[in-house]
Amino acid sequence: MDEKYILLDVLETLKNDLKIYQDMILKTSNTNLRQIFQQIRNEKEAFEYDLFKTISLKGYITSPVSCLKQDIYDVRKDIEE
Repeated sequence: MDEKYILLDVLETLKNDLKIYQDMILKTSNTNLRQIFQQIRNEKEAFEYDLFKTISLKGYITSPVSCLKQDIYDVRKDIEE
């Protein structure tokens, strides 16, 4: 297996892990446990972003084309509705 597929697999695994942690945070009523899950999630998000930047620099994936301010506004509006 070459580097590209290994890195992309790790990135996908991290994305799935983040979804699991988010779900656990939403379902946990214990404040201390919730904070621990949030800390782990934040650390994983930071690692995921660093990995994404590395993968992008290597040319294994491309970032979305920059978008217009109106596009950002439209997406925010849709999410808030």
